Amino acid sequence: MGRANALLAQMEGKHKLIASLLYGTGMRLLEGLRLRVQDIDFEYQRIHVIQAKGKKDRYVPLPNILVEELHSQIREVEHLITLRVSTYRGYCCRLR
Repeated sequence: MGRANALLAQMEGKHKLIASLLYGTGMRLLEGLRLRVQDIDFEYQRIHVIQAKGKKDRYVPLPNILVEELHSQIREVEHLITLRVSTYRGYCCRLR
């Protein structure tokens, strides 16, 4: 087992997901941190990296092994957003 795989094996959750994305796609750290849901093309299994090095856009392949983990992370965040919106619905209007 290589050093990268040994490191990934010790990680879990969203940290492992972002590290796996960086390692599996060759994205740079800031490219991975700037990644948005709309940049991921599940149909063509690729990621649109916007303004990469040299201010140019590029596409990198999306590893098959990460597709389900990405879907799971997106569902989890959507659920958290839904909870937050329903909890604070109308709250901002009461502050005035």
